[in-house]
Amino acid sequence: FARSSSASIARSCMRDALASMRKQVGDLASAERAYLRALQLDPEHATAAASLASIYEKTNRIESAHRLIISVLEMDPTNTVANLTQAQLDYREGNYRDSIQRLEQLLTQDLSPWNRSIAASRMGAAHDKLGQHEQAFAAFRFGKQALLEANLDTVQTGIYAASTIENIENNL
Repeated sequence: FARSSSASIARSCMRDALASMRKQVGDLASAERAYLRALQLDPEHATAAASLASIYEKTNRIESAHRLIISVLEMDPTNTVANLTQAQLDYREGNYRDSIQRLEQLLTQDLSPWNRSIAASRMGAAHDKLGQHEQAFAAFRFGKQALLEANLDTVQTGIYAASTIENIENNL
């Protein structure tokens, strides 16, 4: 990939922030467009690419998600969103052990409470599919504890994101 100019990279980061907020409030179509625009400005923006792959997975565009995740993990093997998405793709394909292995590795990193909760919950679901119910319950308890410790208020976060979208758009 050719590296973009610093101005393009800055605009790409703003687009990524806008897309993240749109995704957070459930506007996946607008988030997808903003991630695509961020990647046009900076093709090496791993966070935007991983988040776009996550949208592809959530909207059942599995092949597109796979292709994008492979490129993101080549750029940044520790990217949290890429690893969460790859683990979910493994789960959807019935590769529960691969999903668990990826999530266990991810949980050794310094994750936000929200991402720790997602990883633990997905790991619990994979353990459950394998009939490993004790491990599943332990993972689900760990995920719940991560959310309680963070004291996440998703409604407040969503309202903040919605109110911030307009400010970012005005600066693009």
